[in-house]
Amino acid sequence: MKQFNSSLFLFVLIFFSACSGTDTVNKERILRFELLDSIKIDISHDFGFVSTSSNGDNILAYSYLDESFFLLHLDGTVELNFIARGEGPEEYSDILPFAGIYNEKLFFLDHKNLYYFSLNGEFISSTPYKDPLVSTYGGLPSSELFFLNDSSFIIPNVHIGDLPRRSDHLSILDTIPVWIKYKLSPETNSFERSQIGLFDNRSTLYNELRFNTYKSFFSYDNGSVLQIPLLGSDLFKYKLGLDNQIEKVSLNIPDFQVQQGLDVERMTIDNNNLFNKMGEESSFINFLVSMHSNDIFLIYSIKNQLEQFADIDNKSTDVNTRFYGYYYHMPSKQGVQVPLPKNGEDSFWKKSVYLGDNRFLFVSENEVERDYYIGKIYRLVDQ
Repeated sequence: MKQFNSSLFLFVLIFFSACSGTDTVNKERILRFELLDSIKIDISHDFGFVSTSSNGDNILAYSYLDESFFLLHLDGTVELNFIARGEGPEEYSDILPFAGIYNEKLFFLDHKNLYYFSLNGEFISSTPYKDPLVSTYGGLPSSELFFLNDSSFIIPNVHIGDLPRRSDHLSILDTIPVWIKYKLSPETNSFERSQIGLFDNRSTLYNELRFNTYKSFFSYDNGSVLQIPLLGSDLFKYKLGLDNQIEKVSLNIPDFQVQQGLDVERMTIDNNNLFNKMGEESSFINFLVSMHSNDIFLIYSIKNQLEQFADIDNKSTDVNTRFYGYYYHMPSKQGVQVPLPKNGEDSFWKKSVYLGDNRFLFVSENEVERDYYIGKIYRLVDQ
């Protein structure tokens, strides 16, 4: 089986795009994951990766049990088990939405400061940043932070999660940013806002109807911020330095079932079941990464209605969820659906990471009781 050839793939994609003249799924190509290696990860309890891509030979993982971090080598070795939570000057708080690896250092962004630690866990520095919305979220650091350089970074707005419960959500969408760029100010020696990206009014979520989540996945690619709503199949490309320069890209993800929304004033305890049912019957995205310049890979769900008959007069309906990968090349506007490695019905949520060179690490759930996990490294190849 030949290895994935990006030049050939690009040529074929552009060829089919020119022939069709429309954005479409390239049904002539077949991509698959080819197993390269297996690794043992010596973490005994549940964890998740805090980023969708590795940094050199390292990956940062987060423990759901004790809120500690694990610095992993690509061979599965745990190089550091680390926690520095507290209220001291060299500690981050329990309100910690962002963490990762940058420039051979660990970084942590809580609601007040950006902290740097060495890969050995030694404190290096902290720099304040101003969050005018005042973060109040704690727990899992589950969002991406993208460094442009040592003095500038981009983060998604974690406050989007409040919107389903607000009656004025549509007016707020005009003003609340979906992502924020921060830049270090030499005058204040703190990170200040320098650019924001607002919801595009062509988005599925820009609607009088109510959705159960307004969160998005983000990536950074060649001077642009890429946003895909968790519930949508369109990509919005924001050019840095150019306000209101937003390109909408229809991804045409195969069999993606877009959520329709509810005609209610806001989410409440009384109508929460309606939102849950709507979510169960629609698709969602749970992973996004830029592989190279101008191409992305995502994981998404497909819902199937399964009718079950107890007897001829008693019929019930269940929903089956399957997960697929999707490779999309933006210049040619062509995509290819990719079957994921087998992992039961699990989506590899927080247990998949891009390693570069078309390689991905997928960590399977433990089907038997054991004190370690098995990760498998695959390469995305052209069949």
